[in-house]
Amino acid sequence: MDDDNDEPLSRGYSDWDDDRKARYDAARDRVAAGIADCVNILREDGFADDPPYVQGWVVAAEWTNVEAERDNWGGRETITPHGQMLSTGLGLSAWAAHRHT
Repeated sequence: MDDDNDEPLSRGYSDWDDDRKARYDAARDRVAAGIADCVNILREDGFADDPPYVQGWVVAAEWTNVEAERDNWGGRETITPHGQMLSTGLGLSAWAAHRHT
């Protein structure tokens, strides 16, 4: 597997036009910034002089639309930062599943 390949899994990123790729990349950058802000706000009491930085993240989203609901289905997507190792995403996902069950 190419380590520089930043394509969303099975979503046709390489077939998208440049505008769609740019919009996706910009949206993912906004998610990363929001996650970093949340972590800093959550942990600012204990680390005022040494704020934490995010080493990895995974977002899972469940979605639907009218057509999908009519056919009784929905979709799920995962979003991760560019260059993040699969093991990081897998570890975070397993931790979140364990913590919230």
